[in-house]
Amino acid sequence: MFGKNLQKIHMYRYNTRKEYNMKNYFRKMKNEDGAVMVLVAILMVVLLAMTSLAMDMGLAYFQKQRLQNACDAAALAGSQSLPNASTAERYAREYFSQNYNQPCDVNVVITDSNSKIRVTAKTDIATVFGKILGTQSIDITANAAAGKKVKRTVSNTNFKYLLYADEGNLPLGGQWRFYGSVHSNGTVQVSAQDGTGFVEEVSYGTKATFQAELAFPVKNESTGEYINYYLYELKSGKLYIKPATSTDNKNNLYCVASKDQNGKSLADLDAANISYAPLSHFLEEKGDVEIPKELYADCETKISEMKSSFNSKMNDIKNAINDKPNTWKYLNWKGDGNRWNTMQTFYNTSHPLTNRTICIDEDNTYATGGSDVTLDYEFVLNRNGANAGLDYQGGKALTYKQGMVFYCNNPDRSSFTQSYTNCSSLVINSHLYSNTSVKIMASKKSYWPVEYNKYVIDGDVYVDGNLYLQGVKVTGDIYATGNIELDGCVTEGFVAAKKDIKFTNMQTSSSSLAKDINANPLSVYSQNGDILCAPGDSNSFSLAGIMVAPNGDITLQNNIIFYGHIIGKTIGKGSQMTRYMEGHPLTDLPNYEANKDQLMDLNGGSQTIEEDVSYVLVE
Repeated sequence: MFGKNLQKIHMYRYNTRKEYNMKNYFRKMKNEDGAVMVLVAILMVVLLAMTSLAMDMGLAYFQKQRLQNACDAAALAGSQSLPNASTAERYAREYFSQNYNQPCDVNVVITDSNSKIRVTAKTDIATVFGKILGTQSIDITANAAAGKKVKRTVSNTNFKYLLYADEGNLPLGGQWRFYGSVHSNGTVQVSAQDGTGFVEEVSYGTKATFQAELAFPVKNESTGEYINYYLYELKSGKLYIKPATSTDNKNNLYCVASKDQNGKSLADLDAANISYAPLSHFLEEKGDVEIPKELYADCETKISEMKSSFNSKMNDIKNAINDKPNTWKYLNWKGDGNRWNTMQTFYNTSHPLTNRTICIDEDNTYATGGSDVTLDYEFVLNRNGANAGLDYQGGKALTYKQGMVFYCNNPDRSSFTQSYTNCSSLVINSHLYSNTSVKIMASKKSYWPVEYNKYVIDGDVYVDGNLYLQGVKVTGDIYATGNIELDGCVTEGFVAAKKDIKFTNMQTSSSSLAKDINANPLSVYSQNGDILCAPGDSNSFSLAGIMVAPNGDITLQNNIIFYGHIIGKTIGKGSQMTRYMEGHPLTDLPNYEANKDQLMDLNGGSQTIEEDVSYVLVE
């Protein structure tokens, strides 16, 4: 009984405590109702601030775009009136007001020798919700600059640029004289060394820089004599020769018909009656001048003609090898015990036959005969392998009166095929054709230049591969589908390659035409590669016609004299040209009228330049 009562007492206490705790909980909850309201109020303030910021910033962005569009329109409109600064500014302000009619500060500045206009506008936008937070307005600024972009295309010629670089820097270093104009669509770098640079006109796309003494010749048409105008920079009212400056400062550059006027003023020149002119008289900012392929289309025509003759010859030989007609004489040089005797017999006996000969050899062919050999018919060396080699080591003379052809059934055009290393002379008349790479070397460098004619190809050369000639004279035209390297050679015709062309240690020709013009090749053309002219310290490279590398670089070293035009995608790859260079118009060539039919010039008649002018934003 007592236990049951005790249990009831415990249950009563438990229930009473539980009831008390619940009442206390709800009482506390009732006391915290105000805290929630405070939290909501704080969040509402933050939310309102973020909303006002978003709306005011969106409005400012919209106005900023309007302001920028107005500046762009104003700059483009004003640029079309340059270099007239006052008219350009007037049009800029008119177009700005038409595109933005709210109050703002507008500033118009003409820069870069009146070639560029910059428009800057500032205003403030009243806030809508920002005022609640104390921000009354938002400042916005916009600016734009515009200038004229001119793309010029030379449609036909007498093309006036002696040197032309399609892109990059045109570096004029060393000693040089150009009796005409030079141009780069990039920068022309003038840095004459050991004497005065001499150029009739500098034309540039982006800038010209001057680091040395420079003379601009003016020809007296009645006497043919030149009067040199020397470049001076005007600093603090005084003239100073040998300026280190650029066309950014061209308004302060003058050309004076006297070399001894350092420290003088323009008034001093007027008093002494000394002629002068602003540099702009001898300078052209041409922008991009595009040279269409049609100007040097004769190069491709010449290559097509040579290729046609080559393909015809190769097909003829291929059919002869398959059919073995009676009009061909066959020599079967096999790699057996009788091979040497067969070759000895062939080279040591006379050959009165007048038909063509195909020599079939499974290995490289070496001839060691001790007699001079003259073949009165075309000689064809055919191999089943990848290379054709013919090395005559008897120290005697070889003459092929009707030409020579190398024909490989499976040509490897990456390697050279033949090398004449110990002949007293080698003469190939008519032509040299090969469907694989070819190397021909004179046996002794002492042949140069007195006996360079010991190795002569008196006709055209067409090689389907690479061509290397050393100490060889070529009187005809040359083309290779790979690279060409001419070391210590004399060339008297057109030289072209699909890839790179390299001239080293060039010699002077003895032909009457070359004597008249003092020239080696009559035009050089690389379809897709570079051209290097490095004639050596004691030699010179002369050109009559054109040198063109539309897709590559032309590097000119040491002593270069040319009549005509040199046109490259780049010239010098940014490095200064060294030693001496002299350029003349092709028509100034001695005896030009008598020889002009043999010369290759750029196509066309009188020069016209078509301009495509546009006005662009530059900032």
